[in-house]
Amino acid sequence: MTVSGAERGCIFGITKVMKKKKKNHDCIVELYHCNYESRVESVFKHKELRNSHHKDDSEWGGTGMYFWDNEGNAEYWKKQKDGKADIFRCYVKFDARNDLLDLTDLNVEKRLDQFIRLASKEPKLQYLKKASIGDKIDFFCEKCNVKLVKFFGK
Repeated sequence: MTVSGAERGCIFGITKVMKKKKKNHDCIVELYHCNYESRVESVFKHKELRNSHHKDDSEWGGTGMYFWDNEGNAEYWKKQKDGKADIFRCYVKFDARNDLLDLTDLNVEKRLDQFIRLASKEPKLQYLKKASIGDKIDFFCEKCNVKLVKFFGK
């Protein structure tokens, strides 16, 4: 899956605010968010996520706040929005083994598919068989307490 004009890059979706915990596998990643200053003010001041409400979220990474992996890809998205949005650089610290669902790794993607297939055998979860990729990601993140999803655009 790729986003036209941004094939090289990855998109990160943050599903939950990450609280500081002492963990052994912490890493820090520089990310870029493209939006209007008035909409991201609460994120930086109060550490409250502002979930995306884009019509394609269920076909992308699901519920969360979207960040780009580099400034060039953020510039691409800025042009898609209308060219008037701002680009914010931020640093996200997370536990790479426990907080991240890295769907750019084929093995991780296969494990997610297996998890969804197994879960959808439960009568209450059969809806997952036909759910969008974003809804499947949301389900997995909620059940496994994943806070950060890395994926290629659609």
